[in-house]
Amino acid sequence: MAGQRLELGSIVCEAAEGGYRFSSSDPTPVVYRLDGKIYPSGTARFAIGLGADEWSSRRLSANAIEATYFRAKKPVGTIRREVSSDGRTLTSTHDGVRPSGEKVAFVHVFDKQ
Repeated sequence: MAGQRLELGSIVCEAAEGGYRFSSSDPTPVVYRLDGKIYPSGTARFAIGLGADEWSSRRLSANAIEATYFRAKKPVGTIRREVSSDGRTLTSTHDGVRPSGEKVAFVHVFDKQ
């Protein structure tokens, strides 16, 4: 089954606090600190949906970062964000398991305006 295309989403990414700040329609911007340390999960919608209480993020390559979300110290989801080699496209891949056991997976693709 194919996903639906959403035309009205936007995201702003900027360097901040030893990593990157992503701002979108969430009430609070999310800062990916790429130090591998574990932080409280905060108010990000994906973390709330997973019931995550902590998270950690790291750089995978020059163009990719990954956040891992934890519930009771066990990994329950990831977000991988990767910028294309030409810098024009950001792909955000979300995978996880809700407290109910339901699996969730989706991909957002953003084109630079």
